[in-house]
Amino acid sequence: MPASDTLQGFLLFYAGISFLAMFYWLISFIYSKRRNYLVLIAATVAAAIYNLNAFGVILQFKKADIILLAFVTSVFYVLASELNRFRKNLSSFTYSAFIITVASLVTFQVLSPIFFNWQTSVTISHLLAILGIIVVLSLFVHLWLGKRQPTAGFAFFSYLPSMIGYIIFAFSQIKILPPELSIAMPIGSTLFLLLLFYGMVTYVIALRKKREKEHLKNQELIQQQNILLEQKVEERTHELEIEKKRSEELLIKASQKQMAELELQSLRAQLNPHFMFNSLSAIQELILKEDYENSHTYLARFAKLLRMLLENTEKIFAPLQKEIDFLELYLSLEKLRLPDLQFSITTGPSINKEETLIPNMILQPYVENALWHGLSHKTSNRKLELNIQKQNGTVIYEVKDNGVGRKKSAELKGLYRKGHKSKGVELLTKRFKLLSDEFGSDIKTEVSDIMNNGEIGGTKVSIIVPDSLTQNIKNELS
Repeated sequence: MPASDTLQGFLLFYAGISFLAMFYWLISFIYSKRRNYLVLIAATVAAAIYNLNAFGVILQFKKADIILLAFVTSVFYVLASELNRFRKNLSSFTYSAFIITVASLVTFQVLSPIFFNWQTSVTISHLLAILGIIVVLSLFVHLWLGKRQPTAGFAFFSYLPSMIGYIIFAFSQIKILPPELSIAMPIGSTLFLLLLFYGMVTYVIALRKKREKEHLKNQELIQQQNILLEQKVEERTHELEIEKKRSEELLIKASQKQMAELELQSLRAQLNPHFMFNSLSAIQELILKEDYENSHTYLARFAKLLRMLLENTEKIFAPLQKEIDFLELYLSLEKLRLPDLQFSITTGPSINKEETLIPNMILQPYVENALWHGLSHKTSNRKLELNIQKQNGTVIYEVKDNGVGRKKSAELKGLYRKGHKSKGVELLTKRFKLLSDEFGSDIKTEVSDIMNNGEIGGTKVSIIVPDSLTQNIKNELS
């Protein structure tokens, strides 16, 4: 169909709008990697080619009308399915019926010239396309009014101008309406693109506002949690200071046995703030990285860990099972800071974890040392093992890591943490001496490098606790 100058000008304007739309969809796809934008590009290209060919502007392949019509309708079927998630929102029967109907319509459009003359084939192709339009718009109405899908309502009103424009164009092609009304198709296609532009831009703006609101909400939540945590730490620190003063007053009046027990409590009171400082440092590191999800999880677990510490602060000894539960929770927190950390805690079959007593919090400082001084300097494949076995009248607690080793750790500590002095192991040494004086059983520690093909491949710490210590504790408590 030859186009007048006015119509040709409008069609070129439509082609320009189509080009801008394709450019916008392409940028959106590169940014979001969503398949919907690729389908939008294909639909825009298909509609533009069909319009320009139908009116003889730029393209003039009249014998390809039916193929182009089948192509543009099939692409718009795919676009309708993608934008409204037919596979997810329709029942399996309805979706299968849609696929069969679409495949039948498009196939019959392409094959119609084989069975009919050219003019009849063109007429049938247009009527089949109109039937397909009715099917798609009916599904939009079903999802919009029947299933309350908001996107289906927008899709219905976006598609409507284009579909009405095509129906008028089809009727003009088969001589039911005047040929001059065929201009309705490019007009409808232009309105379709403008409505899609409006919908996509509105969606992007709304999504950005939602993300900003969620970001602000997360920041406020983290700030509130930090304030609460600081208050708890300050309250606990104040309580510990009061306990320490009370212990110092009692030490003057108490017997040697009472003095040893009170000094053990004082040393544990120093261990707990040391651990809390390191944990708060880990939380601060996650917040500085803007890892709000993990920092929120870390805070919740840390609150639970803090409660366990407060409950056990007055106890000198604890069942081995409680110590293992504490370590598992502690390591799960550290795993948030070191995602590739792999840890395991194994006990020998002859060990009764409920009956075996262990000085409270003696394993955690060695585990913490392995993480902060050995494994934190690695970039991947961090492994930590705690093996508990009975051997020759003793219980041996082995803490093994595949970190950088003691020598390398000392060098890195000298470079990055000058002036820092680790308190945990130093305090444990004092505790072991007091326990030995009190219960007559020495707790020994052995530290060695793990060799791997002649090179240092980690560190092993063995804490050797005599069975007699557990028995002496039970006698003392009974």
